[in-house]
Amino acid sequence: MPSNCRSFDVGCVLATRKVPIPDDAFREELSATMARAGAELMLEVLRDLDGFQDRKRPQGEEGVTYGELICTQFHSIYEVCTSYV
Repeated sequence: MPSNCRSFDVGCVLATRKVPIPDDAFREELSATMARAGAELMLEVLRDLDGFQDRKRPQGEEGVTYGELICTQFHSIYEVCTSYV
């Protein structure tokens, strides 16, 4: 599988999953929900990697957003998230 060590979040999409998010969800609960969904999906893909690679599709341009690059001055994701608030 080709990779580009100088890029982030590039390449084809192997799988996606819709996850319902309640209107009153807080970060801690949402983080746990998304972690669980991501782990389940990753295991599903790994169990049938050849099949998922056969059905891969390019990432679309619709709905794409671009954030600022994370620099070495940030020591944690928390600092990145709170520095723009």
